[in-house]
Amino acid sequence: MKLSERIVYAAIIILLDLLVFVLPIMAFVFVYVILARPRWFREWVLRLYEDAPA
Repeated sequence: MKLSERIVYAAIIILLDLLVFVLPIMAFVFVYVILARPRWFREWVLRLYEDAPA
């Protein structure tokens, strides 16, 4: 197997891993934040923008 083929296979495996595992988890987190509106998220956003210039 040539080096270029191994690189292509590795890239395909990484992309499949990202599509299968990362995106659905983030989608579930976004749905939870939108539906449940947890207090910790609002406090985190307020702390994030606390020092932002107006």
